[in-house]
Amino acid sequence: MKAYSLDLRQKVLAAALRGDRSLREVAELFGVGKTFVDKLLGLHRAGEDLAPRPHGGGYPARLLPRHEKLLCLGVRQRQDATLEELRPSGRASRTLSQRLDGLALANPPRPGA
Repeated sequence: MKAYSLDLRQKVLAAALRGDRSLREVAELFGVGKTFVDKLLGLHRAGEDLAPRPHGGGYPARLLPRHEKLLCLGVRQRQDATLEELRPSGRASRTLSQRLDGLALANPPRPGA
């Protein structure tokens, strides 16, 4: 999930500080959680920066660069292939689907058989 932009954070904070709405209403107005509004108010009170923090890590990539090259080659050779047909053993279809979305192929494989 991507971090909320600084612009959105500033707008949410401004609306919360105005005080004409409850924190829950502010959260609903901007499509964020009430906890997020609480967090922004806490940062503001502490005089801290509202900017999103860098990503703290996470799981390593499931597809190595060499796998991505093989995947692209497979799609180019068999443009009508399904995800199941392209999936190496042990790889989840969701992993491939997400990676293919990121590769911006002209004709991405379709799910199913």
